Amino acid sequence: MPARAIVAACDLFGIDSNRARVTIARLVAQGRLERAGRGAYALTRAAETVNRNVRTWPEIGQLQRPWTGDWMIVHMKHRPSSRDRESTARAIRFARMIEAAPTVAVRPDNLHVSDFELRETLVGMGLRVPFFITRGTVDASASLEFATKWPVDALRAEYARLTARLEASLARLNKIPFKDALVETFTLGGEAVRALVLDPLLPDVMMPPYERNLLLEMMKQYDRMGRTMWRRFMAPLASPETSDFAPIETAAFAAGEPAHLQREE
Repeated sequence: MPARAIVAACDLFGIDSNRARVTIARLVAQGRLERAGRGAYALTRAAETVNRNVRTWPEIGQLQRPWTGDWMIVHMKHRPSSRDRESTARAIRFARMIEAAPTVAVRPDNLHVSDFELRETLVGMGLRVPFFITRGTVDASASLEFATKWPVDALRAEYARLTARLEASLARLNKIPFKDALVETFTLGGEAVRALVLDPLLPDVMMPPYERNLLLEMMKQYDRMGRTMWRRFMAPLASPETSDFAPIETAAFAAGEPAHLQREE
């Protein structure tokens, strides 16, 4: 993508051109962006891991398979250091797992995900501690403990709120200034995509999928509208290969969990 397109998009959010260009240079130094021709940039291979995970959101329903009661368990050989704690937590979230102990992450074994794919996601998203993966049954007490770790009620309520907000936004996007509509699709669409990407995809017996499915279908409609608007904005700034860029998904890259979804121990 040309730097001028990145700078123009940043301007929509009140980020001046100097700050945008300094940040581009910093991202290149960090290995997240790389030069791709004169005045243009692309994601590096390291950043592409995140991008690939985020872009799967429209097909998340296809990842599930019937649950037999088995669990996927990641055993870390030691606790993450204070420096690695945040990246470890992010990797676990993107793997749709949850911490069961300081060195153990778990999830129901109901996804079409191989050990290789799970390892690739964990490492690609920042898990630096050596680990190994097991799958199988656990005793009834542990299974119950694992099953109750997810904030199911909070997740369902949040999905219902997001669906209502998307529906309301969709109805007004053509009635507000174009620049405001671009910003709104980025921020609100990014929230919804992030919620879907981080959804744990639990078995129906643990978390009914009704609210998630409604959010997914509404977000698909919203995404079509958002892409149309961002394509119009990008057309004079970028080549045909990049003018279809829809940055809604980039808003989902941030780590951290919304405060109302954090469980109190």
